[in-house]
Amino acid sequence: MGLIPQNPTGTNDIRQRVRAAVRRPRVPSYIREKYLPLSADRRQAVEHSLRSNFFAAGSSTGESAELYLQTPEGQADFEDHVLGRLQMFRTWIVPWLDSLLKLDGARILEIGCGTGASTVALAEQRAQVTGVDIDAPALASARDRAAAYGVSAKFVETNATSIASVFAGENFDAILFFAVLEHLTWEERIDSLRAAWDMLPPHGLLAVIEAPNRLWYVDIHTTEEPFYNWLPDETAIAYTRYIHGPSRHLFNEPADLAKLQLARLGRGVSYHDFVIAWNIPPSQLPVAGYVAKFHERRWSRAVDRLTAGGRYRRFLSSVAPGLSPAFLQPSLDLAFRKAGA
Repeated sequence: MGLIPQNPTGTNDIRQRVRAAVRRPRVPSYIREKYLPLSADRRQAVEHSLRSNFFAAGSSTGESAELYLQTPEGQADFEDHVLGRLQMFRTWIVPWLDSLLKLDGARILEIGCGTGASTVALAEQRAQVTGVDIDAPALASARDRAAAYGVSAKFVETNATSIASVFAGENFDAILFFAVLEHLTWEERIDSLRAAWDMLPPHGLLAVIEAPNRLWYVDIHTTEEPFYNWLPDETAIAYTRYIHGPSRHLFNEPADLAKLQLARLGRGVSYHDFVIAWNIPPSQLPVAGYVAKFHERRWSRAVDRLTAGGRYRRFLSSVAPGLSPAFLQPSLDLAFRKAGA
C-alpha cells in the first residue's frame, strides 16, 4: 500500500530501510490521546464478528474460512482487519486529514468503509461519520466494531455511484474514497467523482486514499507487474496468462466479463480521471494536500534521492512541471478543496 514507505520493486535493500526509518508518521498528541484501547473484550467482539461475517465466506481462491485462517496469509489478513488497518489509519491518515479539516464535529461520508477500522479511527476523533460499502458482511463487522469501541457511526449499504440519490439533502464537510476508485469501472469512477464533488459545499474536502497511481511503473495493487497499469484493458487481460495472482484466469473469460472483473480487481487511477470528472485543467486541480508531504521529515527528501522511486518522481516532475507532486506518488493519497462561493 502506498501510505507507508515501501520498495515498489519488491527488493529489500539498505536504502529502502533507511528511507522507511526517516519517514515515520507525524501524530500530534491531541490525536493520540483520543485513541481507544483494544481491550480484551473489544478484541474478542471484533474477532468474533470478523469470523462470523467478513471472513465467513473464506478466501478469494475458494478455500474455506477455517482453512484460510490457518494459513500464514490468512492469519496476517485477519490480524490486519482486527488492528492493523485501524493503526495505519490512525497514524498516517487521521493526522493528515485533521490538518486539513478539524475532525472534531466534522460531517464525513466515507465511501469504502469496509469492516469499519477507518470509521472507528475517525469516530474516536469525534467526527460524525457515515460509512458506505457494498459488502453486507463487511458492514456487519463494521457495525459490531463501532459498538465494541462505543463510538457512534451510521452505516449504509450502497455503491459509490448512488450517493447523490441515497444522501440527497444531507450535508457533509468531507467525502472520502477509501480504496474504492481503483475497483470501479471507468464510467462508474467518473460518475461517482462528479456526484461527490457536486454534493460538497464550498470549501468542502474530497479525499482519495489508497488509489494505486496509473502513472507508476509498477502495479502495486493487484499484480506487482512492471508497467501493467499502462496497458489498455484488452492487452492487460490478454497478458494475464503470463502472470500469477487473482487476475490469472481473465484471459479465458468472455471479453465483457473479463473487462468488468479486471476493473473489480483494481486498475490504476491518475490525475486524468479528476480532470475529466470535474472539467478542471491539470495544473488547476485544487489539491489541498497529500499524505507523503504531511509526514515528510527533515531528511526525507535527501534520502529519497537515493531510491528508484525518488528518481522516477523527479523524472515525472520534469515531464509535467505544472502538475502537483501529489499525483507523482506510487499511491494517490490526496485531498481536494472545493472553491468557495
